[in-house]
Amino acid sequence: MSLREEYDGMHDKVIKQEYEGRVISVIKNCDCELCKRGEEKLEEAGKSRIQADRWHIQIEPITVYDTVQHEWITKTKTKQSKYGVFVGYLLKADPDIEKLEDMVGRAYNIVQGTVEDLYQELMGKEYKGNRGDAVVQVFTQRVE
Repeated sequence: MSLREEYDGMHDKVIKQEYEGRVISVIKNCDCELCKRGEEKLEEAGKSRIQADRWHIQIEPITVYDTVQHEWITKTKTKQSKYGVFVGYLLKADPDIEKLEDMVGRAYNIVQGTVEDLYQELMGKEYKGNRGDAVVQVFTQRVE
């Protein structure tokens, strides 16, 4: 592979390898140290968090990774968002799910990508939102 081909295949953002994992916790409006640090980083960058419900999801990997993986989802009202894409894939993978907390103890195949790419794959429509480069992990299939 040439250097040009290698460069052309690079992502602007780090994308995790596809893996299987079991959800070990889903905490609404979490106040753990990781979440506090994230809030501090937003403040330092001059950004403020949207005042909406948010969930901190912790995933114990079954394959690929050795440490607990995390995803943070903030509730929005649009399908063209991290939340919309996450929920859309979750409902497709696990149609009986009633609320995010129901994921605890369940295992899924997990894929990470940009909101734009995942939205277009899920909906078969062009993405017209404004945060398409945001990266999110989605659950594509329930494995247990």
